[in-house]
Amino acid sequence: MLKDYLSVGNEKKIINIPLEKISKKNINPRQHGLIQENLKSLIESGGEFPPIHLGYLNNELIVVDGYHRLEATRQLELEKIAAYITAYNSEEQLITDAINENVVHGVRLNEYDIASNLYDLYKNITAKKPLTSLTQFLQYFKMPERTAKRYLMWAILHKGVLEDTVTEVAKVTIAEEILLAFSVKYNFNFLLGAIEEEHKIRIKKFFEKYCDSSREILREAIKAMKDGKEVEKNEIEIALKEKKEKLQHAEEIIKKQEVKEKEEKIKKETNDLDSSLPATEKIEEKAFEETKESNDIIEELMEKKQEVISNIKEQVAPIDNVPDSFKRNLESLEICIMRLRSYQNKRGSLIDKEVLNKVINFQDILQEIIEEANQHLYMEQEIKDVV
Repeated sequence: MLKDYLSVGNEKKIINIPLEKISKKNINPRQHGLIQENLKSLIESGGEFPPIHLGYLNNELIVVDGYHRLEATRQLELEKIAAYITAYNSEEQLITDAINENVVHGVRLNEYDIASNLYDLYKNITAKKPLTSLTQFLQYFKMPERTAKRYLMWAILHKGVLEDTVTEVAKVTIAEEILLAFSVKYNFNFLLGAIEEEHKIRIKKFFEKYCDSSREILREAIKAMKDGKEVEKNEIEIALKEKKEKLQHAEEIIKKQEVKEKEEKIKKETNDLDSSLPATEKIEEKAFEETKESNDIIEELMEKKQEVISNIKEQVAPIDNVPDSFKRNLESLEICIMRLRSYQNKRGSLIDKEVLNKVINFQDILQEIIEEANQHLYMEQEIKDVV
């Protein structure tokens, strides 16, 4: 008994079915037939491929999924093919599964195949009984409802209203907007059954007029139609251009306002800075006083330098015999220089030309001290070598 081999739920009972037992009825969801490249690959496998899915309906075994594998088996001249069988109550259920299985695995259906199959099934169902809602129809497909709806709207417009031969699925959102706009305007529900001829004529006329237009122009035309107006494309283009110019003008005004606000902010910050200048001047005065103190130390160092030079000329003495007072003065000088450096880093313009010249002179003097000290150390080493 065939019912003993029926698959239920996720359980698949695989059996070998003679090819002559399979119905010639073709519900292949691929609108343009078999894909030859895929068929060739299956033939080269020598029949080593997964089982096909057969639907049992009205005492027939109809292919749900596996048309390429079935044809490959025939061309390989094999007598049987591995399959699992599912029982169906209606052809619509069987076709729904055929669409779903080719959407989610294998060589998937293209957009045109999906749109066309949804439309054909939609037509069959609504011919028997009007739908109560579109969700009731779309919920059975293994794709987001929003995606399925857009494909169906495109197919209803092109296959059901325009009756054209377009196979490229494009501007699907616009197709939905056109259908919805006309159904609201003329009070008919295109989703629940056939569209009357008078409405088809209106939609065709509108589409032929604007089909080559941009989305922007199309949407403006739809808006005008809903308001009971009929406008030409060039009128819409002029209106859109004016709208764009106004928008650009508004943006320019906003930018100018932003620039003005930034300028006012900078001006305020500058005024706030100017108001704090008296306190800054006091800091600078204090810094210059400390600089003057360092200059006094420099003069004292110059005197010490002369004293050191005289001592070196009279006698080569170890560097450790430098008077303690001189060492203390050097420490004070180091502190003073560090302060001077700190003020300079903070204020940037603390040292004027006069002070700078003094610092340069100080640098020259220190360089002389370094050179003479090196000479002293050299002479000391020579004496040690002689001894």
